[in-house]
Amino acid sequence: MNRLPEILGIALGGAVGAVSRFSLTGLIATRIGRGFPWATLAINITGSLMLGFLFAFLHDRLAVYLGPSAGICVACAWMGFGWG
Repeated sequence: MNRLPEILGIALGGAVGAVSRFSLTGLIATRIGRGFPWATLAINITGSLMLGFLFAFLHDRLAVYLGPSAGICVACAWMGFGWG
């Protein structure tokens, strides 16, 4: 079985996710302050809500256009959640 699309999806999603989390952390920390990790809390809550929304409403639609690897890219890589 060719796993290259899954590997590339995870790599691309991981890169996009890391850059977006880093950018948002810096933005939130400069506006709110660095005493409490508000940026981490905000990013984790937002990511959880986005993950729930994407899987509840878009998973089947994404799979039609992008293939079954789309869910892996979104969940594992871009959102930063691991599987087990």
